[in-house]
Amino acid sequence: MNIDYIIREEIIPILDEECERLGIPRNFVSGVYGCYSNLDRRSYAQRIEDENGNTIKVRIRIGDSNKTVNQAKFDFYHEMWHAREYFLGENISEKNARSYAGKRRIEEKIKGIKSYFNKTLSKVLEKI
Repeated sequence: MNIDYIIREEIIPILDEECERLGIPRNFVSGVYGCYSNLDRRSYAQRIEDENGNTIKVRIRIGDSNKTVNQAKFDFYHEMWHAREYFLGENISEKNARSYAGKRRIEEKIKGIKSYFNKTLSKVLEKI
């Protein structure tokens, strides 16, 4: 799957909610974009600094090596955690970013299972 499509259809729609969840002002994240470098196809949170070297915004880059929605969302949540760290002026922690991304993906899976169960239950109850 094309990374631009995944970003447009799956990630941009949840950006505002994720900023709110993490306590980041929406305007601190300047956007989510694909990353296409042949040298580095990994995802990252790109700092945008003022003339004094202070982080004033971040740009989330999702690597085009992500071929599935699951992979891209994991990287998105991971980089959003780093955006939070930049916003709060905290030290960058890969361990915490991975943990947060994993937690968010599990929450999404549970939400999907609950939705499927509720739809199935509704259909069964209609037949009774």
